[in-house]
Amino acid sequence: MDRKHWWTNGASLILLWSVLLGSSGANAQSANPSSGLELEDFVFWSEQCQALAQSRQYEKALEACNESIALNDDLDETFEVWTTRGESLIYLGQYEDAFISLGRVLEEQPEYSLVMTYQCMAQYNLGKFQDAVDTCEEALLIDGNWGKNSPSLAWYYRGLSLQKQGFLETALDSFARAIRLGNIGNEETEPLAGNESENQDLTSDTGDDLQEWVISNQSNNQPDVVDEPLAQAEWCNTLHLLGHAGESFVSQPLQSCSLEDALSLYEQALLTNPQDAVLWRQQGLALEQLGQYERALTAYGQALALNANHAPTSVRQCGVFNQLDRYEEALAACEMAMQAVQHQEPYDIAYQLNQHSIALLGLERYEEALASAERAIAVAPSYAPVYNSKAVGLWQLEQTVVADQVIQEAIRRYGEQEIQFEDTFYRPNSDPWPLFYRDYGLAWFNYGRILATKGNPFSHIADYAYCQSLALPIQKLDYHLRRQSLGQASQAALSATCTDISQSDEQLVNTLMSPVISGQTLPILSPDRFLNTLLNLTSIHIHTRPRSAFSYASMAIELAPESFVAWHNLGLAALKSGQSEEAYYAYSIAHRLEPENVQVLMGVGEVLMQQSETARKAGDMEKAVMKREEAIAIYEQILNVDPTYTAAETRLDALMGPEQQSEQNDTSEI
Repeated sequence: MDRKHWWTNGASLILLWSVLLGSSGANAQSANPSSGLELEDFVFWSEQCQALAQSRQYEKALEACNESIALNDDLDETFEVWTTRGESLIYLGQYEDAFISLGRVLEEQPEYSLVMTYQCMAQYNLGKFQDAVDTCEEALLIDGNWGKNSPSLAWYYRGLSLQKQGFLETALDSFARAIRLGNIGNEETEPLAGNESENQDLTSDTGDDLQEWVISNQSNNQPDVVDEPLAQAEWCNTLHLLGHAGESFVSQPLQSCSLEDALSLYEQALLTNPQDAVLWRQQGLALEQLGQYERALTAYGQALALNANHAPTSVRQCGVFNQLDRYEEALAACEMAMQAVQHQEPYDIAYQLNQHSIALLGLERYEEALASAERAIAVAPSYAPVYNSKAVGLWQLEQTVVADQVIQEAIRRYGEQEIQFEDTFYRPNSDPWPLFYRDYGLAWFNYGRILATKGNPFSHIADYAYCQSLALPIQKLDYHLRRQSLGQASQAALSATCTDISQSDEQLVNTLMSPVISGQTLPILSPDRFLNTLLNLTSIHIHTRPRSAFSYASMAIELAPESFVAWHNLGLAALKSGQSEEAYYAYSIAHRLEPENVQVLMGVGEVLMQQSETARKAGDMEKAVMKREEAIAIYEQILNVDPTYTAAETRLDALMGPEQQSEQNDTSEI
C-alpha cells in the first residue's frame, strides 16, 4: 500500500474489526492474545492511532501509536504516527515527551509546518513563550506541510504566546490572522464583520497570499482549521486586556466583542474541544474577570483534570479559592503549584507567592504569610499586590506603624503599575483590568482599616481611603474599558471625588447598594467587601457622625440580615443619635443572634437607662421606675454571665444608690 494513502483508508479496516470484536473500532483495545486474532499488524495499529486521535481518544491513540512504532522503526514510514503520537501527548499534558516525539518527525520532514506548530503548542504549555513564538513563526515562514490543518493554528498559538509575554498589540494582530484563515478555510462560516479590503491588509506581510494558499489546497476534504470561536474568543479577550484601545490600530473583525462575548465563544469552542486544557484555562480567566468564581473553579478543575501538573492553572485556582475565603483549599492548590518544576516569568512567580501569602493570612498564619510576601518582593519588587498582603500581615501582628508605611507603598506601586497599562504594545504584567482594579481598591480598603485602628486623629483619612476603595475601581474601569457599562455604579463612582467626605462617601454607598446587590459591580467590588466597608464606616463615624453611622449600619443589614455585627452597630449608632426605640429593637435582634454577648446586654441596659431618664424629665415617674428596674435586671444578668464585668457592676451600683432608692420609695407612695 502506498505510504501516502494507507492512513486515510482506516475507516474500512476499523469497521471490519468492529464487526469481529462486537464494538466500535475507535474503542478497540490493545491486542488480546487469547482472542486468537493476529492483531500485531503495523498497518492496523497505525490506522488505529490516526482514528482514535481524530475521535479525541488520546490515551488509546497513544497506545496504538506506540504499538505501531514498536512494529516498525523506519522513520520514513512512521513519521505520521510520530506526529499523531506527539499531538496525543500534548492533549494528555505530556509536553516534554510531545516535543521530543515531534522532533523525530522533523528529522525526516524538516518542512512539516503542522509538526512545528504542535511543538509551538508544547512550548507554550511549558511556559517557554518566546520559544513558542519562534517555532510558530518558523512554521509560518516555511509554510510547508499543514496536513489536515491550516496556518490558523500557528497564528493562534503565536498570539497566545505573545499575549502571555505582554505583547498585546502584536497578539491581537495574530488572532486577527487566525480568524481570517478560519473564515477562508470553512465555506460554511458566515462572513465576519469588517471591510474586506481591511482584512486583506492583515495578510500583507505573511509571505504567500492566504487566498492562494487556500485555493491551492482545496479538495473534496477541506483542511481542518482551528475552530473560529477559539481565535475570536482570544481576539475579544486581548481587546479587553487593551481596554478596547486596540480598535485604533487593528481592523475589527467582530461587531460585538465584550468579555461576555469572549466567554460565549469559549463555550462554543469547548463543545468541540472538550479536551483542550488551554481552552479551559482561558475560560476560567474570563469567568474570574466577571466575578463568577464558582464557575471559574469548575473551568480550572477541568483544565487540571487534563493536565494535573500545570502550575499556572493551580495558582489561578488558588487565587479563586482565596476570593471565596476557602483558604485551606487555596493553600493546597498554591503548594501543589510550588512543587511543580516549570518555567515561569518573575510576575507569575510573584503572583504565585502572593496568593500563597493570602491563603496563609486567611488561616491566621501571619509569620509564614509575611515570609511568602517577602519572597515575592525579592522576585518582583514592583509587583504591587504583594505589598498589600505584607501590610495586612504586619497589621494583624499589631505592627501598625510599619503596616501603615507598607500599605502606602502598595498604593504607590499600584499607581506606577497602572501607568504600564497605557502601553498597548508591551505590558510586562498582563493582569486583566478588572482583577487589577479589584486589588487596587482592596489596598485602599486595607489602608482605611489600618488607619481606623490608629484612633480618631486618623478617622478623616480613613474615611477618604474607604471612599477611594469604592470609587476608584469603577472610575478607572469606566475610563479604560469604554464599552464597560456598570449602570448606576458607574455614575455614582464618577460623581464621587472623595474630597468632601461628609457628602461623597454617604452618597456613594447609597447609590452603590442596588448595583452591588444585583452583581453589577463584580468582581471589582464584591458584596462581602462592600459589607465590610459599610461596617467599618459605621465604626469610624459612631461618635462623630452617628446619623451617618446609623445609615451605614442600616445598609449593612440590608446586605446581611443575619449579621450580628451589623445589628450591634445599628443599636450603638441609634443610641448615640438619640433614637432609643430603634436602638432597643436593634439590640433585641443582636441579643437573639448572640444571647450571652455582654456588650449587647450593656447596650440594652444603656437604652433602658436613657428611656428612664427621658421619662423622668417628662414627669412620667411610673415609666421611669419601670425602665430603671428593667435596666437593673439586665445588669444583674450580665453579672451572672460574667461576675468580673466591672462596667455592669458600676451601672448597677449607680442605679441602686441612695438617691435612686429614695426616688423609688417616693414613686411607690403615689
